[in-house]
Amino acid sequence: MPRKISHTSERGPPAETAERTPVGSSAVGNVPRGSRPAPRCGPASPPESPPPESSPKDKERPTFGRAALTLSQLRYFMAVCDTLSFTRAARKCGISQPALLRAIRKLENVLGARLFRLKPARLRPTELARLLRPQLQMILTSAEAAKEAAGKFAAENPVPQNQKWKKRQRKE
Repeated sequence: MPRKISHTSERGPPAETAERTPVGSSAVGNVPRGSRPAPRCGPASPPESPPPESSPKDKERPTFGRAALTLSQLRYFMAVCDTLSFTRAARKCGISQPALLRAIRKLENVLGARLFRLKPARLRPTELARLLRPQLQMILTSAEAAKEAAGKFAAENPVPQNQKWKKRQRKE
């Protein structure tokens, strides 16, 4: 026989009927989680001033001096130039298309201008891309030659162990 639970004023409502707050909101005033202030630790800091208003053009400003060209960005650039397709270039480089696009955008930010334009049904390199391609290819070729030379040197000249390390091993 099922047991009846009586409700008394001392116990309060059973758990099934307790009020629940919806997921993504707080118990106080149904404020969305993202808009609640973070708890403060330590001494109170002065109120922050609102960030200066920025226009979409501010986001496209070049970041000269703040970032450097990476060899992977140059490889991705060359792959896009060769294939004239972000999808095929991503496959050729063995990365995802969004990762390739992010790398190209970072390269464009460092250089300060767009490298590719999407024309109807075709990807086209800009004048800057055509101008820089031979120079960037030379950089890649030089980097690969340096890596190859370092590999040959390391194979011919193994790194000797530190003499102090050998003495320490003997004592133990």
